[in-house]
Amino acid sequence: MVKKPALRVAVIMGGESAEREVSLITGAAVIKGLKNAGYRTKAYDLIEDLEVFFQALKKAKHDVVFIALHGPGGEDGSIQGMLELLNVPYTGSGVLSSALAMDKSRAKDVYRTYGLPVAKDLIIDRRAWKDDRQNILRRKIATLGGAIVVKPISDGSSVGVSINPPKTQWEAIITKLLRKHDKILIEEYIQGRELTVGVLGESALAPVEIRAKNGQFTYEAKYHDTSTEEICPAPISAALTRKAQALALKAHQVLGCSSYSRTDILLHPKKGLVLLETNTLPGLTPASLLPRELKVAGITFEQFLNILIQDAIMKS
Repeated sequence: MVKKPALRVAVIMGGESAEREVSLITGAAVIKGLKNAGYRTKAYDLIEDLEVFFQALKKAKHDVVFIALHGPGGEDGSIQGMLELLNVPYTGSGVLSSALAMDKSRAKDVYRTYGLPVAKDLIIDRRAWKDDRQNILRRKIATLGGAIVVKPISDGSSVGVSINPPKTQWEAIITKLLRKHDKILIEEYIQGRELTVGVLGESALAPVEIRAKNGQFTYEAKYHDTSTEEICPAPISAALTRKAQALALKAHQVLGCSSYSRTDILLHPKKGLVLLETNTLPGLTPASLLPRELKVAGITFEQFLNILIQDAIMKS
């Protein structure tokens, strides 16, 4: 019997977003795992000219592209759209679901349409802030309560997020963020236990509870603070576990996600579960949350990667 040649997988990572560092680590972990699983791999760092990359991609004739990018440019549907134009199979969610999930405001509109629980919020754009700053500070933000969370519409890994800052700092924080972004999202601050739930295929994985040292799971806490506790399975009741899993699976479905995702959820003592956001390309670094959930489920990293590769081929 003639042995089939190993599939050729292009792993695209890096890029120019604020999550470049995490993407490179994810990409390295993916390449190692794919090689262990018997695939042939080639790495592409999208810090390079995109036209050069796509020309190289067409010339190399890879069987599948594994998207290990994070943030704008990789997680927002743009790279997915280009790969579809080239008719190249790729891992993860498609163009529309990637774009929806990346835009936190639009994703929340979808969640609300399907009756999923979300925090109250307010969108502020640069022009409105310039023209009506004091009214926004004194009246509009007041509708969210006395504590807020300020975040970019489209960044991930908690980049640029300010959680429950002092009221005296609101104006400076919003002004600074609007220098980088055309519009931002301001949400009511809900203090609760932080959970995250991965989805693989049509099943939700075991929830993880995140206990950051200062109570805030910031970028620093995610990737550099060794005191952050990540407990999987989360120490919550079986009933709450099922509800959190159902919520993550529903979020995955209503956004039209494919193959895998990870949804962040807050558990409030009175409000119950509150959906924060869904990540269509969650981190796959050794320190990331999804690999912990896979381990608890008895799924090796190599098996997980193989599932994503086979899904990509089937979708194409």
